[in-house]
Amino acid sequence: MKNVKLGILGAGPRATCLLETYAKSPSVTVTAVCDRADGLVETLAKKYENESGNHDVKVFFDYDEMMRSRNFDALIVTVDPDHQIQIACDAMERGVHVMTEVPCCTSIEECWKLVHTVKRTGMKYQLAEQTRYWYFISEWRKMAAQTLSVNF
Repeated sequence: MKNVKLGILGAGPRATCLLETYAKSPSVTVTAVCDRADGLVETLAKKYENESGNHDVKVFFDYDEMMRSRNFDALIVTVDPDHQIQIACDAMERGVHVMTEVPCCTSIEECWKLVHTVKRTGMKYQLAEQTRYWYFISEWRKMAAQTLSVNF
């Protein structure tokens, strides 16, 4: 199985959750994390290094600098939805596979831009779904917490 080198753009709560998952995966190595917010990206990289044992994570504060480093095969974009498609298309144009999360587009024009970029570049694009905010998920968590006496 190929080991995928992964970059993560955005160091907020979603990135932290994803890093916890990837730290346990033998087929994924996070090699770059980037965020403009001072302190967040360093904390995220250190957390991943501690959980995975991988101490080769590069920290970036500038997206273009991270992209020029090209030390990853795929990029997870965990920034605000109004910036995701521009970044995703740019990354695919640079030969990097991309995952964004919903909502990925804010207009039909952005949807078409994404579709055309995927077709033109041949890069892989994945749209991830988060269900943690759906009403039935929060109700399930309440029932589970009552039954199991745990907090979710």
